[in-house]
Amino acid sequence: MTISALALILAPPQVTVVKRPNENAYGIGKIKEFELTSEKWGKSRKVHVYLPPDYLKNTGKNYPVLYMHDGQNAFYLGPSSPYQVTWEANRTAEKMITEGEVKPFIIVAIDTSKDRTNELTHSEGTLQGTKQGGKSKAYCEFLVSEVMPYVEQNYRVLKGRENTGVAGASFGGLVSLFIASEYPNTFGFIGACSPSLWWNSRDMFTIYKEKLPNPKPKIWLDMGGKEGRMMNRDVSQFKDLLNESGWKDGVNLKFAYDAEAVHREDAWAKRFPDMIRFWFEKPK
Repeated sequence: MTISALALILAPPQVTVVKRPNENAYGIGKIKEFELTSEKWGKSRKVHVYLPPDYLKNTGKNYPVLYMHDGQNAFYLGPSSPYQVTWEANRTAEKMITEGEVKPFIIVAIDTSKDRTNELTHSEGTLQGTKQGGKSKAYCEFLVSEVMPYVEQNYRVLKGRENTGVAGASFGGLVSLFIASEYPNTFGFIGACSPSLWWNSRDMFTIYKEKLPNPKPKIWLDMGGKEGRMMNRDVSQFKDLLNESGWKDGVNLKFAYDAEAVHREDAWAKRFPDMIRFWFEKPK
């Protein structure tokens, strides 16, 4: 290996801190933002960090962390939100933590780009008649080897798989399941909302038959009744595969079905409270 190649591997990512106006009037909580440029991947991403209500007061406390894909759709940021229909993950977390429903936790939401199909799919498939996809390994490596170390160095997060999760919807749900298989010792809880299991002739089924995550993470899996017959079939059959492979309902697997839900952020926002309750609910 040449010196220049070694330097590229060891070089830290370039980070630019993004300043935001105070929008706490909208119940969004404490939000930090930065833009991280990957030395390995060669791409830049804006990253949004939600901090729980007691973060600034309890300076000796560390928190579990949930990483989310499609960060541009994950948070509601007041009038400056790039999308007005979002998961509102920060507002939901703020409310449920404040009311004592769930333990305090941090959310790290990573933006995706116009190249989303390539970045969030693990294999090449056909979409709208063209071959594409299959480049999510680079995105996953960016998350694990660059985003996570930066977050762990700059925020008080609890380390270890039992304190670290990842979640997303559609292709974000698909890549979350892929991450569970690739990094079973890193992520202990997985959120797969309306995952695009149809991708590349349903090869995620093959992956889970040949390379089950070990140890098993706690998996949240859901779908909406108005997302189409194929989506309903695939997600239902994937749940069956998980059960057959040792996941137990209510223990390390939670399945949710909303008969009236469509494939959209506001539908996932509606199910988000139950998802975080599955992972972070306070003992009664």
